[in-house]
Amino acid sequence: MFVLGAAVTGLTVLGPAEVAPPSDLVLYVLLLMPAVLTGVLVAVRAPASPVGGALAWVGAAPAAVLALEYWGRTLPTARPWPGARVAATFGEASWPCLYLGFVALMLVFPDGLLPGRRWRVVAAMAPVAALVLTVAIALAPGNFAGQGGPAPGEPPFRLPGPPQVAAIVAAFGLFLAVLVGAATAVVMRFRRGNPVTRLRVRWLMLAACGVPVLLPVTWVSIALGAPGNVAFLGFGVVVLALVPAGVAIAVLRHDLFDVDRLLGQSLAWGLTTVGSAAIFATVVATSSQVFGRGSVAGASGAAFVTALCLLPLHRLLQTAVGRVVDRDRHVVLAGVRQFVANVRDGEAEPEAVEDMLRAQLNDPGLRLLLRMPGAPDGAHVDLRGKPAEVSGDAPLVALRTGDSTVGVLVLGNGSVRRLRRARDVAAEARLPIEVSRLRLQLRGALDDVQASRARLVAAGDRERAQLERDLHDGAQQQIVTVGMRLRSVQHRLDPTDPAYGELDDAVAALETTLTELRRLAHGVRPARLEDGLASALRALVTGSPVPVELTVLDIALPDPVLTTAYYVVAEALANAYKHAAATRVSVLVQRTADQVQIRVHDNGCGGASDGFGLTSLRDRVAAVGGTFCVRSPVGASTDVEVDLPCAL
Repeated sequence: MFVLGAAVTGLTVLGPAEVAPPSDLVLYVLLLMPAVLTGVLVAVRAPASPVGGALAWVGAAPAAVLALEYWGRTLPTARPWPGARVAATFGEASWPCLYLGFVALMLVFPDGLLPGRRWRVVAAMAPVAALVLTVAIALAPGNFAGQGGPAPGEPPFRLPGPPQVAAIVAAFGLFLAVLVGAATAVVMRFRRGNPVTRLRVRWLMLAACGVPVLLPVTWVSIALGAPGNVAFLGFGVVVLALVPAGVAIAVLRHDLFDVDRLLGQSLAWGLTTVGSAAIFATVVATSSQVFGRGSVAGASGAAFVTALCLLPLHRLLQTAVGRVVDRDRHVVLAGVRQFVANVRDGEAEPEAVEDMLRAQLNDPGLRLLLRMPGAPDGAHVDLRGKPAEVSGDAPLVALRTGDSTVGVLVLGNGSVRRLRRARDVAAEARLPIEVSRLRLQLRGALDDVQASRARLVAAGDRERAQLERDLHDGAQQQIVTVGMRLRSVQHRLDPTDPAYGELDDAVAALETTLTELRRLAHGVRPARLEDGLASALRALVTGSPVPVELTVLDIALPDPVLTTAYYVVAEALANAYKHAAATRVSVLVQRTADQVQIRVHDNGCGGASDGFGLTSLRDRVAAVGGTFCVRSPVGASTDVEVDLPCAL
């Protein structure tokens, strides 16, 4: 319709019957092109949406009205066009059709016609109301004054006065009802829509707020005799310029139809074509001065230089156009690149990538979920390692490494444009995402190792306790029983009997063996630990070869922690006795909020190094989740510092 209207207008301007100045065609194209081009772009990008067609009709309807008006202007000329009388009859009265595209846009923007029969009725009545009002105005006698009709002021047929007035009033009323219905649809969509829909509709409402004011002003101006071009100037500016601009802002700023990508690519290729042509012409002009006009070498060189510059020029122009058309994307990607640089430089933690993505994409509901190796399909964890579920209807962006899926980006709300931007952002943030995944795997592996070591220590403690009970209740009791029987036999013999002395030696050997077994059983797991750590340590330092200052508080601890604390003190004292040549040792065992602190200090010669004793202690402490530190410079004192958790 727009092309047909432009052709008709062009013929009236350039044809033999000149009824319009050439400036009208220029103004006509400048006013109508924005709406038509925006509508075509939307229709190409989202063919299923009626918004593109409605927006194109915003420009096409005035094109049809102006074409009909110019056609009718050929009637009083020497060579009127075919049908000029009909065009003259309805051309000046067809201005209600100017609003058809605007009404359609109000009804369907941004996501189609509202549900319900009344909105379908309003949409169907819009062209009917415009046509009825056009006919009512066209058949009014005043419409034919000076139009070159059959008789000035005489319509083809005439209604009596009162019915004619009633018909015009009814037609105006029907037309106003359609406009009110379209405005009501916008208001209801704004009130019932989500925040994004409200932002989109708000731009259309802001651009179209002048139409209700300009409509009566236009009617009054025409009634007072103002020319139609002047009367409809304000309408043209609002509907043909501001409304498409408002829709374009809603499309570009609020993720509607993903038009920015198509627009950016079109502009980039257009500018690339112009730039390539300029390069080719410049090289040809330069070579003609060197090789002469029409030189084959000059044309070949120009083609070669243009081919070399084509791809770099397109990339440069695509980046520049993208910064203008889709500036938000470039701002977002710049923020992501800065975060990646901070992670690389150690200024930010990679696990903060989820918060960064939420801020950059303006999506508080965004979640970054990872898939751990060996996990079943669909099983994901968050950045803290907690299992997370993904709803079936959530918009997702898969994160892939090679042929495997390593995670997924779950968006709080999605559109084609938002999903594309999320994919771009995820590609830029691949480094912190991958580092977060590897660190999560490492923490899981370390937790498994620590849990395994803790289980081994607990199993060893249980075996020691069982061995202690077996030695106490089994071997020791049997040895005692054998010794008592030997003593009984010995007492029945004559002291001068040689066997009497042999039995005495055998009982003494059994007593020595029993003492050694008791020492071994005590070393496997001190029996005094049943009375608490303080009691066991006091028994440990009894008979110490050097003075020991012991400060121990009674602390209720899990059995693995209790046993570990005892062996830490025992090993530290043994090293001080054997290797440090210490003359004084101090032992401090105290509890903080959630830890048991063990400090053993001696004034010996230092120089302690990792060996079997210290290494086994370090492993035992690590197995229960504690920390182990030894400071023993050569020629100075030795400090053993151990922190154990109060609970496992």
